[in-house]
Amino acid sequence: MSHTPKHFDQFFRRLGRRRFVKGSFRVLRYLFLFLFILLVIGWFVLQHDKVQNYLLTEVTTYLSEELETKVEAERIDYSFFDKLVLEGFYVQDHRGDTLLYSRKLKASFDLNLLKIIRKNYDIKDVYLTDARLKIFRDSAQQFNNLDLILQKIVKENKAENQEKSTPPILSVDHLYLDNIHFIQDDRVKGMEMMAFLEKGTIDVKNLDLENKLIEIEGVDLKTPNFTMIEKQGFPYVSPEISASADTEEKETTETEEAEKKFQIAINKIGISDGRFKRDNLKKANAPEKIE
Repeated sequence: MSHTPKHFDQFFRRLGRRRFVKGSFRVLRYLFLFLFILLVIGWFVLQHDKVQNYLLTEVTTYLSEELETKVEAERIDYSFFDKLVLEGFYVQDHRGDTLLYSRKLKASFDLNLLKIIRKNYDIKDVYLTDARLKIFRDSAQQFNNLDLILQKIVKENKAENQEKSTPPILSVDHLYLDNIHFIQDDRVKGMEMMAFLEKGTIDVKNLDLENKLIEIEGVDLKTPNFTMIEKQGFPYVSPEISASADTEEKETTETEEAEKKFQIAINKIGISDGRFKRDNLKKANAPEKIE
């Protein structure tokens, strides 16, 4: 009987392992090349006008249905699959007036598949350029137009939480502002504020829409210009609750849930080259005392 020396067996084993390793690297190399080609093809497909118009319609329709208001955009663009750019982004409030308009809204996402599977949607950066935000609360009204929009998101999360065990989680890390006009007209408190901001950065620590809590680590504002006007207010009066015990308990719970305001906690604020102006029209319009 022929006998193969031990060193020949070891040599052929090592040779087989080397061939297996080389073959595995070759397969991985072709696999990565195939994925890269798919990404390139997908990127070129997303640049096509028909594809972009379709995506634009889908995004704005989805947002309009979720927020129950009009949401529009002039153009949409995807960059490297983790960046979304909306040009001419417009959100309408319940009165048919402008709540938010931004010439350019850009967002970058964390494409961690494990987070997406767990419904943890992490938005790393949001850029608002040439934007105008108008928050309005009419006299004797409980909520302003922004509160009503945010409540739609909160109610949607609670509805999904009742149906499924894991509700979606939305988080935002950084908000970058460029050329922002802000108007807040609160006729219940009798306070109107107008602000212009050249540049700004907001670092968000915690965004808990379900519990109406926003924690901000830091705010940095450059060249802000604030004007605050105090006027006669028209306080909100809660509606009377039904005398029925069952209805009263239910309405009380719903009223307490609705009246829970959004709470914003800010750790640090930095302001450079700011201007502040305050006018009190209450005193100006007050009748003179006659002696």
